[in-house]
Amino acid sequence: MGESLVEQRQADSKAAWDAYWKVRDLDSRGSIYPRFRYFAHKAFDAPATWFRERVVEPLQNKNRLPYYHRQLSRVPEIDECGVNDKACFYEANEQYRLDKMVDG
Repeated sequence: MGESLVEQRQADSKAAWDAYWKVRDLDSRGSIYPRFRYFAHKAFDAPATWFRERVVEPLQNKNRLPYYHRQLSRVPEIDECGVNDKACFYEANEQYRLDKMVDG
């Protein structure tokens, strides 16, 4: 149980992808076209997966700051939103609600 949450998430993701490829392998049996599609998909996915697991994730884990040092960017305030920008209104209202909860 010495794994961090990030390592657990990565292990769960790898297990899910392994299960996905097992199902794809079973589904592709029996005919040439699905089998060809399976191997083509696997051929394009294998280098990307190798690069992500061997290069990207170790670099991200090595350079990751603890959660309490992370700076969260603020969304624009409601008076900075466009006239019909519903997403901006929602984000500004949620930011206001969170600020109100923090300030008491």
